[in-house]
Amino acid sequence: MFYLKIIKEIMIIITSVIGGIVAIIGLNTWKAQQRGKIAFELSRRLLSNTYKLRDLIKHLRSPYMSGGEMENPPDESPFINSEEGKRYYRQYSGYKKRLTPLEKTKNKILVDLTEAEALWGAEIREKYDQLFSTINELVVEIDMYLLRLNPEQHAIRFSGETTEQTKTRNNLMYRSSKNDEFNQKISKNIEEIENLIRPHLKYQK
Repeated sequence: MFYLKIIKEIMIIITSVIGGIVAIIGLNTWKAQQRGKIAFELSRRLLSNTYKLRDLIKHLRSPYMSGGEMENPPDESPFINSEEGKRYYRQYSGYKKRLTPLEKTKNKILVDLTEAEALWGAEIREKYDQLFSTINELVVEIDMYLLRLNPEQHAIRFSGETTEQTKTRNNLMYRSSKNDEFNQKISKNIEEIENLIRPHLKYQK
């Protein structure tokens, strides 16, 4: 009877140890699944918003601006008094409408980018900084184009088109051809981001 009691206690200890090991394994598996789920959802959001940003950039550079995008200057505006002023204001209002959703999408990416950098390191932020820098080049060129178009900014208006203006005009207009250097630059930025994010899309629910 004494030996049976010892054997019984040993079995209880072994069972407890095995149960503890199983619980630890289960907890680690659950943690790994949660990390995989977080990485998957983060990757999906980042790529989805990156592709949306790409499409918004293409729309921003579209040479055609519809009447629905443009607005006429209000009656109290100084631009209401001339056709040149009206043309400027219509272009200004159209670009403003195109830039607003682009900025909102960029801000969504920035929110997720903080978490992505914490999980995957600084390289992901570096790649997005390169993309944002390319976009900023375009925004600056739009600003310069509108300044030259503004009839009240006579100091920066030119009688002829300079080489820099030609470059700006080419960057402003999307062209589905191999000669579109700006589009190639954007595509390269996004491809580098894809290469970093796609491995984290392997999580399966």
